Amino acid sequence: MIRRSESGRLLAAALAAAALAACADDGTRTLSEPFDPAAVQADQRALEQVLSSDALAAFEALGLRVERERPLRVVGAAGVPVISDESRGVTFVYDPVQDRYVPDAGRAGAPETGVRFILYDVDAASGRPDVTREVGHADLIDEGDDTPDGPALRFVVTHTGEVVLDYAVAASGGEDAGSVAIDGTLGAGVDRLDFDIDLEGRREAGRESADLAFALEMPERDFAAVARVANVHDTGEDTGEVVLTVRYDGVTFGVELNGSRSLLEGTFSVDGEPFAVVSGDPADPAITRPDGSPLEPEQVRALVGVLQLQEHAFRLLGDLMRPAGDIIHLGIVL
Repeated sequence: MIRRSESGRLLAAALAAAALAACADDGTRTLSEPFDPAAVQADQRALEQVLSSDALAAFEALGLRVERERPLRVVGAAGVPVISDESRGVTFVYDPVQDRYVPDAGRAGAPETGVRFILYDVDAASGRPDVTREVGHADLIDEGDDTPDGPALRFVVTHTGEVVLDYAVAASGGEDAGSVAIDGTLGAGVDRLDFDIDLEGRREAGRESADLAFALEMPERDFAAVARVANVHDTGEDTGEVVLTVRYDGVTFGVELNGSRSLLEGTFSVDGEPFAVVSGDPADPAITRPDGSPLEPEQVRALVGVLQLQEHAFRLLGDLMRPAGDIIHLGIVL
């Protein structure tokens, strides 16, 4: 199921209102230059920096080490705690000898209905946590004791004394279908990212496919995006469909794409007007004006950044699910 659909509708309505406002501007924009590529790319770089933060890297390193060990009881049934009574209130620290997290009875502060993982800076050479540089902690809280649909978890990550990541994970499903919903915030201040990501997976006739819906917003930067990526198949050869609406710097971009691993085709609009078409190899597509004439290089770079939003959403989903991947069963969704 797709959760938080109401928030998605509200954000979509806000984007539509922004588009109307943009169309009623002072008239300084032209068809050939309807947006400022530099402003668009500035917001794109800000998003990439948030997704590449040290805090998220420390959290990702946690995921790589808890999946080797099963300190928490793994369950998948609705209404059953994901974290056992024996594990609740326990703090885990990284053991460099075993390269995994282990319980530390001497550590206090873990949540009553969850566990705490101590976070460390990641050594650039080895990619492993450096126990001499403790930078914060990640609290995993079980919110699924009484939920009817399936496991529900919340992660709260504190990095250098500041909460930099707070999100909830809910999962449901059966043998041939399942869903996972993630919503929360990453970062703080002007670069805070609010996200809502929903993934539905299914298996039909032995083949796996999924639909992804996401909403991303950086309120302090006037950036917001809503999208649905449909029919993503495990082989990558079948057609997937993307419908994306994104606002940068008061300008609304619309994107419609159809593609597979070998071919991508689609259109861009700016404030509701056709602006560009894209076609060719997904790794290096050609982006031109609708009549085939070339765009300015900076415009092309900005549009490529728009296309990369779906990749950012998949990447964020993977980064946030990894620490929970060995704790809850998500069936075919992952």
